[in-house]
Amino acid sequence: MNRKLSSVLRRLARLAYGLGVALLVAGMVLSFVASPAAADNNNTALQLSHVQCVGNQIEIHFVLVQSGNPTPGNLSYNYGSIGPGKLTGDTWHFTDYQPSGTNIQITYASVSWNNFTYSAKNPDKYNGVYNCGPVVTDTPVVTDTPVVTDTPVVTDTPVVTDTPVVTDTPVVTDTPVVTETPVVTETPVVTETPAPLLDLELSYACAAAESEGGQVDPQAAIIWSVYNPNAVSVFFDWDLDSGDKTGTNEEVPGNSSLTFLYTSPGSHLVEIAWGEESKVSKQSGDEDCVLVTETPVVTDTPVVTEVPVVTEDPGNPEIPVVPGNPQEPGNPPQAQQQPTLAPPAAAGGPILIPVTGADLESKGGKPVDGLFTNLGLMFLGVGLVLHGASRKFLS
Repeated sequence: MNRKLSSVLRRLARLAYGLGVALLVAGMVLSFVASPAAADNNNTALQLSHVQCVGNQIEIHFVLVQSGNPTPGNLSYNYGSIGPGKLTGDTWHFTDYQPSGTNIQITYASVSWNNFTYSAKNPDKYNGVYNCGPVVTDTPVVTDTPVVTDTPVVTDTPVVTDTPVVTDTPVVTDTPVVTETPVVTETPVVTETPAPLLDLELSYACAAAESEGGQVDPQAAIIWSVYNPNAVSVFFDWDLDSGDKTGTNEEVPGNSSLTFLYTSPGSHLVEIAWGEESKVSKQSGDEDCVLVTETPVVTDTPVVTEVPVVTEDPGNPEIPVVPGNPQEPGNPPQAQQQPTLAPPAAAGGPILIPVTGADLESKGGKPVDGLFTNLGLMFLGVGLVLHGASRKFLS
């Protein structure tokens, strides 16, 4: 009976060993597999660029900045859904049109990109009624003046005489028709010459001073903006660091500013061009928007030197006795007293903690490998217990 029970326990122990080893190997493999890192979307933001009249329609324009590939999904807002348009640099454009006279009331807008959903921070910025229509030009109306012809009425009056005298009928001469030709004066067409465009204004600022709601990492970007002092929209092209990155056909509404580019801290040259030959450039400094980290001042710890205390033997004043040394041969050595160092005086500075190189921070995110490892250890322990029990019953 004991042998049979011992055989069963040995089989169970082997099974527990096998499960424990398998789970430990699985936990080790999972611990070495690199989990995919989530994309850094701290700089990505959805913004309502403008709402304005274009022809007989109202144009609604959203932009998803600091995005790029992959292609985002459709943008949803109060008036339906908008598919992604063109990609300029790392900015996606979404454009929709509404009929003239619509009371635009946008209260929300959102879009999904790279497994994240972004909501517009300023959806109601341009709410209002937009009456759009064609431009009416006063054209002079030319009216044809009717031609008036004065035609004299000729009446033939026969001469009647009682005397049978034959009288020649007077010869009637046709009076020439006189036609008055009206003088038509052409009214010159006055063409209004548009006023020349004022120069666009290029500027930059650190992201820490311009970002809203933490959409831009304050340690990683310079915001580049352009201001349009004209009453009409202006389209422009931009160039970063002599062709490193470019953008074309960017639109900035009249009397408005447009953020069109984010760069890393340091020196960058940005140039914008519009019209036929108009352009302006600006360069950031080498130390612009660079995060400065203060290095703590390390205070040297004073070295404390222990001075041994020498006690004179009253029986023999010439031989000093040092505590902790053996007194006579054959006697057991005395316990040597270890010196105690006093703690250094506080200097009011930061407390220095020695760096050992170990990362003591608890990191989550991979609980499966820890679970497999713990289960493997547990089954190995169960196997040991069953193995010991089988040997006991066998004996």
